[in-house]
Amino acid sequence: DDAKAKEKATGVLYDSTTTRFWDTYLDGRFIELFAVKLGGDTPPTDGVALTRGYKADIVTKPEGDESSFVITRDGASVFFAAAPSGSSQGMGDPSSLYTVPLNASAPPQRLDSAAATSDSVLALSPDGLRLAYLAKKGSVFTAPRARVMIRDLKSGTTHELAPALDRSPVAIAWSADSNTLYAVAEDVGQERIFALNALTGAFKPLTGEGHVAGLDVAQGMVVYSRDALDSPAQVFELGGGVRERALTHVGEDSLAQTPMSAFEQFAFTGWNGETVHGYVIKPADYQAGRKYPVAFLIHGGPHGYFGNAWSYRWNPQVWSGMGYAVVTVDFHGSSGYGEAFAKSIVGHWGDRPLEDLQKGWAYSLGRYTFLDGDHACALGGSYGGYMVAWIAGNWAQPWKCLVDHDGVFDIRLMSYSTDI
Repeated sequence: DDAKAKEKATGVLYDSTTTRFWDTYLDGRFIELFAVKLGGDTPPTDGVALTRGYKADIVTKPEGDESSFVITRDGASVFFAAAPSGSSQGMGDPSSLYTVPLNASAPPQRLDSAAATSDSVLALSPDGLRLAYLAKKGSVFTAPRARVMIRDLKSGTTHELAPALDRSPVAIAWSADSNTLYAVAEDVGQERIFALNALTGAFKPLTGEGHVAGLDVAQGMVVYSRDALDSPAQVFELGGGVRERALTHVGEDSLAQTPMSAFEQFAFTGWNGETVHGYVIKPADYQAGRKYPVAFLIHGGPHGYFGNAWSYRWNPQVWSGMGYAVVTVDFHGSSGYGEAFAKSIVGHWGDRPLEDLQKGWAYSLGRYTFLDGDHACALGGSYGGYMVAWIAGNWAQPWKCLVDHDGVFDIRLMSYSTDI
């Protein structure tokens, strides 16, 4: 900042990065790693810069967190995942694994120069012998599956754990005995915790319905937050003979005064004769034999989902509370249904999802007689907004209104235009 204040020129020269990322102009500063020693009651000593001069964010913006780095059990070094130093942010350079001494005696070194995957979300086994991380092959716009990888820190060899798990984890954590790796992944309209055997790769789901948003593990217990279409997030635990137990009851009084509407998952035959899932949510004042106007909500992404989860942005219970029935469809391209399902719309951003939406709408009208198909609105944000614009030109007949929120308006090079 001091050096910038002394410059007389007002222009900015960008020679090693993009000019902006989403809603922020880049100024040449990066999120670095520092080591700070803590000792009893004495104040922390000054931090040691571990990545000074490294021109890439160690914790990515805007949604990165501490899973970007781990400290080795002996306290000698740090592993982190980042894009190559000097790479253009957001322009396709994959993030890789690096190591740096905790005393900053050497610059960061890449662990595997031949790796072509984009690596992130690190977890070190309690025995200190193995590093687990998530790796993706290919562009984010082609919906690559996040694969759970294990690196033997002594030999340097890596292998994929549980390759038969056709889901894309977003968080991982080790058991205390280093024999199990817990992974959070979307799964057919839910987001579950899976337990992966760290030796055999065998896996099983530990949680049922709902959306798990984070987890931690200690003393044989798994602690996590879970929400659902009819409940905001609460903290739960399982393990030690306990199947599942709520630890918090946040907003209990308010929730008791706010009845949530009933919902149901359904399945139908969509594009290419393949099974597609969706949800229907009844209106708050539901009475058998009556018909209700419908809010047909379309999720963003497109590699996202509109499943059994609570939302503070597009919450079906808001429309239900106003007297609408709600229908959602996890069209082809949605996450949580396998890699092939997600990849099937690459190059088909409009036609295949639209076919699923049309068939899902027809199916729901035929099955749920309380839906008033003559009084319905299609609404969506981001990719959902793009699809609403697509509907306006290709399928406007059923709708009394269309709502396009923050919709993408242009497609370039088989990808969605962004603010990069």
